[in-house]
Formats: sequence, structure tokens, C-alpha cells
Amino acid sequence: MGYDLHAVIGGEEVLRRAGRATPAARSVPLGQGLSLMPMTDALLDALRAGDGGRALVFGPLRVDEGEPSPRAGSPISQALRRLGVVTGPGEDEFSAVGLHRHRHDEAWIS
Repeated sequence: MGYDLHAVIGGEEVLRRAGRATPAARSVPLGQGLSLMPMTDALLDALRAGDGGRALVFGPLRVDEGEPSPRAGSPISQALRRLGVVTGPGEDEFSAVGLHRHRHDEAWIS
């Protein structure tokens, strides 16, 4: 089963400020101080304007279907680790912040 998500993940306060500039945007708390906001052109513009271009940019990373994950972990785990996500025994960064709860954009905002 695939996972289809086009969103920004970042600190709750950063996304809250961006959300004020894009009234239709909705932020969803994850865990460990992070939130998720589905990506739109307006959100991308607000993020660029709101932080003066200092946003942490990481990627794009890609692992084709059927390929093993790199030693450093899946692309999403690597990105979440850069955002400061800490894992517990037997979990990866993806589950540590709760991204396993939904598999598609629409489910996060409904």
C-alpha cells in the first residue's frame, strides 16, 4: 500500500505563522513539537516570505519501489531526524511522530 503525502512538516510555531498568511491552510499536530500542513502554492510562498529564506531544505531524496532503504534510513526518516525527531526502541522517526496515522493528504485535513 502506498503513502501519498504532499505537506510541510516543521515546528508548530513556524507553521502557525505560515498558516496566518494562508487562511485556508490547516495545521495538524504530530508529536515532538512538530506539525504537518498540506502543501499548497500559497503555503510555499508564505514559508519563503516568513523566514527570510532560512528554511531548512532537505532533499529531494528518493528510494524506488523494491529498492532497499539506505543505511541512513528511509528518506522521510532522514528528514525527520534532521528536524530533531528522537525514536524509542523498535520505532523509526515516521512512527515516532505519528505519520502512520493516515496515508493520504485528504485524511490529514478531514
